[in-house]
Amino acid sequence: MEGEGLARQVLPGDRRGPAGEGVPGSAEQHQRLVGDPATGAAAAALGGYLRAIGEVTEATTIRVRQGEDMGRPSDLLVAVDPADARVRVTGQAVPVVG
Repeated sequence: MEGEGLARQVLPGDRRGPAGEGVPGSAEQHQRLVGDPATGAAAAALGGYLRAIGEVTEATTIRVRQGEDMGRPSDLLVAVDPADARVRVTGQAVPVVG
């Protein structure tokens, strides 16, 4: 089923909530919603979470791909090391003119 898994990206104009239920508001209001194609804070949280639950046992880099459904594919690299409390996120940004 669409939307199953760890996360479901909500697209502009998508009138369903995370569980597929209807979301109040007009179609026009939902068409104006814009989300980030790549979220470094979320990628960093993922790296920290994977380290905390023991999935990262040695220094590693995780590639996170986001934004494809929005037509703005983005790659982030998340560097995690069990011996270091920091999580490093790198990637490239593209200016968006609104």
